[in-house]
Amino acid sequence: MMIVVSLRRHLLITIALVAWQSPLAWSATGPDALVLSQQAVGERYHTLLILEQRVDALEVIDLSAHFEDDFSRPLELVARHGFDELAELAVSLPSQQLPASELTITPLLGSAHVAAATNYADHQEETASDEVFLFPKFGAATAGQATVATGAGILLDYEIEICAIFDRAVASMADFEAALKGFYLCSDFTDRAALLRLMNATDLASGAGFTDAKSGEGRFAVADRLVVPRDWRSFLDRVPLQLTLNGEVRQQARGADMILKLDQIVELALAAGESDRWRYRGEPVTLLDNGEIAAGQTVLTGTPGGVLMQIPSAGYLLLKFLKWLFTLAWLDLSLQEYLVDEFVADSEAEGVFLRPGDVVDMEAGELGSLSVTVSAE
Repeated sequence: MMIVVSLRRHLLITIALVAWQSPLAWSATGPDALVLSQQAVGERYHTLLILEQRVDALEVIDLSAHFEDDFSRPLELVARHGFDELAELAVSLPSQQLPASELTITPLLGSAHVAAATNYADHQEETASDEVFLFPKFGAATAGQATVATGAGILLDYEIEICAIFDRAVASMADFEAALKGFYLCSDFTDRAALLRLMNATDLASGAGFTDAKSGEGRFAVADRLVVPRDWRSFLDRVPLQLTLNGEVRQQARGADMILKLDQIVELALAAGESDRWRYRGEPVTLLDNGEIAAGQTVLTGTPGGVLMQIPSAGYLLLKFLKWLFTLAWLDLSLQEYLVDEFVADSEAEGVFLRPGDVVDMEAGELGSLSVTVSAE
């Protein structure tokens, strides 16, 4: 029996080393990262350890069936039992194959999130931003056959992001250092029309308008797995990001391209404390409750360049200004209101933003993949 287990272990290590698509990455000292997910079993969710990605299924081990008291909190399970014990289980417990449609991490995720904006240099350039700033985002995570709706007056845009959650509440940087960190692939869909109408054009970093534009149903689709690395810094640096729209590559980057790393984003969030300077649906909202990032609360780390929204040219703005002036539109609308209305109408006519039937595909290496179809509102 021991010989069989040893042979299986060597085979699994060999597969992981030669096949990049194998989620469970190994080094000479054991797994570099554990890839976890969940499956609904009756009224509970079982925690699964993903061993291998196959064409039509995933090879997994049901950890909850082994640890009878550990059902719903994968991060707590890893914190309690550790990498090495789970690695040993990977080669000693029986595995099974499941279709990807049965895996999910949505039960782990809340509906109030901390989001970083313009955290990649190329995205700062295309949005004329000069700093990283934060805002609250609201909405339940969606997965599986994910859809996001658009309609008249909506300029729907995509964003691919790396998201993070923690196994405990983070109220200080000491808490952050002690916390176990899990990463997953997520999206951040945005109504650019709402953003343009509500934003502070002279102070983008105020975050005004971002919460309304990025919150709501379907705007937070996520992949099906949570990766818990031994060394979160090196892991995050190597994560590749790629987004395609109807098969055409639009966004590409690596985690190493972030301006602020996860610890710096968390530090910025904690500094905001319980400030209610943001607005959502006209009401003041805070970035954090009780001045802390709650256990399981998501931190979105920002998106790279390549979004659909582009800053209008000086020539376009000049023409619209003259039109506003000579048509006497200024009697009814401020210049910003007029420019936004014109930009929205022109963008809809030209089909610049996402339309029903569009398919947005996202990939992020060990974090898996995600596909979102745009539907009519």
